Amino acid sequence: MVDAALTGDGFDRMAELAAEEVGRPIGIVVPVLNIAVVWPGGHDAQLGALSRLTEARVRGAGAAIPAEVELVVPISFGDQLVGAVAMFPGEQEVEADAGEFLHLAATSSATAIALEEA
Repeated sequence: MVDAALTGDGFDRMAELAAEEVGRPIGIVVPVLNIAVVWPGGHDAQLGALSRLTEARVRGAGAAIPAEVELVVPISFGDQLVGAVAMFPGEQEVEADAGEFLHLAATSSATAIALEEA
C-alpha cells in the first residue's frame, strides 16, 4: 500500500489493496483533499456515513461510529486528524488482522497526503 502511495496510484488503489487483504469493502475519506473512495464500488450509503463521521471528527466535533461502519482508523498528518480509513460490513469472513491492514492503509494515505502537500 505504501508503494501505491509513493508511485501515485491513488487512494482508490490503496482501498482496493486493503479490501483484498481484509475481505471486506474499504472506504477512505480525506475531506481536505475532497477524497471519498470505496472499494469495491456500490457501497455509497456506507461511504456517505463514513464521510459524515470523518468530516465531523476533523472539525473536532464528537461523532459516534455509525452502524454502516464496522471498524474505523484515523488518518493523521503530523498531530492533526485529516481523514479516516474504514471497513464496512460484508459477506466474507473478516481477517483476524484486519485492524493492522487498516492502520497500514491509514499510514499509506498519510504518505499520499504528504506527497500532495509537497
